[in-house]
Amino acid sequence: MFVEDMAESGLENIHVQDRTSSELSSVYEDADVRKMEIAEEELFYRRTSASSVEMRWKHVWAKYSGRYTLQEQCDDSWTDIYKGNLCRWEIVGMEQEKRHKFRVINDGDKIVTNIIEIILHKQSSVAEILGRAIASNDYAKIALICQSRPQPNINVPDASGMSPLMRACAMLRKDIVKTLLECGADVNFGNSANRTSAMLACLGGNLEVIETLVEHKANLRLRDRSGATCLHYAIDSGNEEVVQYLLKQRVDVDAQDNQGWTPLMCLAANRGTIDIAKTLIKAGSDVNYSDNIGKTVLMSASLAGNREMCELLVTNGAVHSAYTRFGKSAYEMAVAFDRKEVVEFFQKLKKRRNSVSLGVSGITF
Repeated sequence: MFVEDMAESGLENIHVQDRTSSELSSVYEDADVRKMEIAEEELFYRRTSASSVEMRWKHVWAKYSGRYTLQEQCDDSWTDIYKGNLCRWEIVGMEQEKRHKFRVINDGDKIVTNIIEIILHKQSSVAEILGRAIASNDYAKIALICQSRPQPNINVPDASGMSPLMRACAMLRKDIVKTLLECGADVNFGNSANRTSAMLACLGGNLEVIETLVEHKANLRLRDRSGATCLHYAIDSGNEEVVQYLLKQRVDVDAQDNQGWTPLMCLAANRGTIDIAKTLIKAGSDVNYSDNIGKTVLMSASLAGNREMCELLVTNGAVHSAYTRFGKSAYEMAVAFDRKEVVEFFQKLKKRRNSVSLGVSGITF
């Protein structure tokens, strides 16, 4: 059944010597248990990656306390690759296009299972096939693969490090995301950069996809390798509705990445929208946060030439007399990078300093 399902879904990559089943069965009949005679029952498996397979078998009977030995045939002899009380073991690092033979024996050196023969062909992985189906929005093929029995491991990433769920979130395929989650996709799987499906959904700015992930226990507080959170990604999307949703989920509005940048700093540096800035400030974001070199939110806005952002920050208490570790102020940065509108703003601010209370003792230019 499994081989047929895999063939239909384009995943026919394992050859089996004898029959297989979608359910595990006892390795002994009751009479065989009492006699402890050889009884060749079945060994079951599922492919977990391009070069690994998980083997499964059942206890001989409920009170059996002996150990099992999983063996692989090498040349004309059998080599032990696992010995213990577990009834499953994952074999990793298997060579592709090579014939592998396995069996299980018990403490009495009695053969417990039939010999199973596996060849891992160099064909597309589950993730690659699902990735193509997601890209073409082939819902029927995705459902067929996910519902095959035994179910393939749909959490294995493709060559680019993206799991099928991550791929679906990046492409904002809500229905496919829901199907993958219902079929056991790991909602908090992180790739080599620790990037998660929720982060990609936030970057895409699709609230429905994000809500679906949260319904399946997505952790919105995880960080990628750069220290960025879902809120940092949402800032890049420019979707105020997503930012508001994340804040309602009580994410840290001032979470700093590895550079020390808060979401508000990222927004200021990338000429983000004023409405999102107001939302962050209203949620309690500190307008005077500084990064690892002492650069403030106001300085980031100044460097970006974003006068409107500078005005908003100053109105909400941003200190413009601060200096970086290199002795530069927001005004000096604007001058150095020829941000004319920002320079003009600071100059006008200087003229008004004696008549308008700005909440600071003085302005340094």
